[in-house]
Amino acid sequence: MASSFVSMDRNNTTWIDHLSSPGPTQEAALTDLGEVLRRGLDGALGRKISQRQAFIEDAVQDTLLKVLSHLAEFRGRSRFTTWAVSIAVREAFGELRRRRSRDVSLDSLALEDSISLAPPGNPEASDGNLDRRRILRALQHLIDRRLTAKQRQVLRAKLEGLEQSEIARRMPDVKRNAVYKLAHDARKSLKKGLIEEGFSEATIRHAFEF
Repeated sequence: MASSFVSMDRNNTTWIDHLSSPGPTQEAALTDLGEVLRRGLDGALGRKISQRQAFIEDAVQDTLLKVLSHLAEFRGRSRFTTWAVSIAVREAFGELRRRRSRDVSLDSLALEDSISLAPPGNPEASDGNLDRRRILRALQHLIDRRLTAKQRQVLRAKLEGLEQSEIARRMPDVKRNAVYKLAHDARKSLKKGLIEEGFSEATIRHAFEF
């Protein structure tokens, strides 16, 4: 089994080259990258997840396949491992939102419009983590200050993983096309607010690069 420390010897170009070379070289790179992803997910995910280790392993395998199919999309604006871990975290949280969406009740969606954005659990999971934590704190403030109750409800529902049609079904006083506009206006307001807070578009893209 290849040592996980081998991954520390690779730069961005080497990662791409090794993962693009079928055979033992690719297999070794996948093994090392898998270890990097496990560490990143272990730090980013909460502890109260059903069958946590199995969940992480599934997320790692799914991410490895996605990374291989999207190598050409890596732009080198961060370390390759940062990019890969970002994909893994994004995929894992997406799956958790889909799981939670099955338990979201009509009453909670209709009555609750508060949103709590928790920063990643491990501040050293990646070099973009500090930016993400700063942006999440700013977003929490902007959500509470700038969004309407309806915008918060729609945004909360989307964070729970609900589709637009399902949000409209659960919010009978909001038509389907209005759901899209509420979400669009909320995102636009939050992006404008972040820029006014001093975050550049490049910083925002880098913090959530995947």
